[in-house]
Amino acid sequence: MTIRLLFVLGISAGVMIAGCGGGEDQPQTQAVEEEAAAAVSQVVELTLGGMHCEGCAGTIQTALGGLDAVEACSVSYADSLAKVTVNIAALDPAALIAAVEGVGYRAALVPAAEE
Repeated sequence: MTIRLLFVLGISAGVMIAGCGGGEDQPQTQAVEEEAAAAVSQVVELTLGGMHCEGCAGTIQTALGGLDAVEACSVSYADSLAKVTVNIAALDPAALIAAVEGVGYRAALVPAAEE
């Protein structure tokens, strides 16, 4: 926990220093921050079952969005699909399924497409 906090403080300090020096280092610092965020954030897709209306989709979205590691979430009733941006280092994708099942619906992970 302490190491992670120091890392975050180090990045914040780097942004502040870059901002004071005329901005020439800011794009590099921003790129490092974006790379670090991308390393832990991942979009996870779930197929959903048991929904009967948009209200059901809203219930699922609230359940998923209430998880601490979820950064963004959208649920489509029409497609029976949830797209969740999650900090994968902090949350096992199985917890997403458990959250959906916890409010009375079915969910399964959509396999990631191979590139």
